[in-house]
Amino acid sequence: DMWGPGLTRSPEQQKIVEALAPDEADTILVKWRYSAFHRSPLEQMLKETGRNQLIITGVYAHIGCMTTATDAFMRDIKPFMVADALADFSRDEHLMSLKYVAGRSGRVVMTQELLPTPVPASKDALRSVILPLLDESEEPMDDE
Repeated sequence: DMWGPGLTRSPEQQKIVEALAPDEADTILVKWRYSAFHRSPLEQMLKETGRNQLIITGVYAHIGCMTTATDAFMRDIKPFMVADALADFSRDEHLMSLKYVAGRSGRVVMTQELLPTPVPASKDALRSVILPLLDESEEPMDDE
């Protein structure tokens, strides 16, 4: 198997750092393949909430993140790859993924373009910063 055994169902291998752990207001989306759209309700969730943009962060920029960005573009969803919020196996692979997306399917941005400095300390504060960028009202978001 070229990918190795991967994560097991063992809780110690699945634990999320406390600061990043989802809470009751967060939506959890299980990703099954390279594209976050494959076998998931992501596209439907975006449509139901009137969204046509997707901010992409994560690990393995040249695999899942790049594939998700390209798939989003193919679905008429505008992908934004956050260059300094992506990780990869090597600098070359990281840069290749950014160049590919920028030239073919989306926009590459930096965190500072999306968030002010310093970064908000709470999710509510973060939402108050992001909502105006999405042309949304200041009314509470329905996170379901």
